[in-house]
Amino acid sequence: MKIRFVTEELGFESDQETCQFILQHATEDLLEEKDGHVRLLAGKAGPLFEQAKRGAFKSVDIKGQI
Repeated sequence: MKIRFVTEELGFESDQETCQFILQHATEDLLEEKDGHVRLLAGKAGPLFEQAKRGAFKSVDIKGQI
């Protein structure tokens, strides 16, 4: 998907800011330049997001809850 879509959906100020964020939190192999546009390789990003989600919800506190 074009990085412009990610920029607009996540509310970054610019495509460059979006790319910097991705590079800080992932690897550069998630970005590809094609046809003069930078693209996020969503297929490669999927497992990274799933791993982060599993880490965030690793433990559940249900003490005192019904």
